[in-house]
Amino acid sequence: MCGNKVGWKESGRPKLAAFCVGCLACPEPTPEPTPVPMVASTPRILPPDTCDPNTAALPKYPYATRDMANEACIAEGCRGLGTQVEQVAMGQVCREMWNSETRGLYMEENLKTCDGAVGWIPGSRPKASAFCVGCPACATPTPAPMLEPTTKPTPEPTPEAEMAVRCEGDQKKMKNGTSDESTFRCSGGCCIPRKDLCKVEKIAMMALMSLIARLRQSRHQRLS
Repeated sequence: MCGNKVGWKESGRPKLAAFCVGCLACPEPTPEPTPVPMVASTPRILPPDTCDPNTAALPKYPYATRDMANEACIAEGCRGLGTQVEQVAMGQVCREMWNSETRGLYMEENLKTCDGAVGWIPGSRPKASAFCVGCPACATPTPAPMLEPTTKPTPEPTPEAEMAVRCEGDQKKMKNGTSDESTFRCSGGCCIPRKDLCKVEKIAMMALMSLIARLRQSRHQRLS
């Protein structure tokens, strides 16, 4: 097989292999791309499984022909009607449906309300539902934006309110809740030109704030 001599031996074969030197390393083989898994589309029965509220309002059996049922599937965004095999593979559904080949329903239980038979039951109604396949998921409704609570702005004090001050002089002799010709003494102890502006807690506080502001302004004028 390899000759009967030791050492170099001249070849007598018509073709030979090649002995190469100074060779580059072989490149790493490019891996095959991982195929994207195909998500099996869920069959959709129209009208009960529709995403469209107008289709949902239709009667149980609205489609008189296969073409009408197929058009409804396409309008729903589906690929169209599925086959009878796909309808049977879905399991029993007590509803007569159009598919791409026939019309009927598949039952695994003998129920009187579901045509009283087992297996594939050919359709007999004048109209039927639609067995659609290749349908996209219904869009999730966008929630209504949450409105930020609005706060009522703080009302600016009226000129009359700014005139509310601690009673002085003869005004102190007036009883709370009484008035003379020009002044009304509030039950909080403040004096105000008009009775209707006398809000006990509010006026007293505003009067105090007004007094403090005047004192600060007067002090600032003296210092400057």
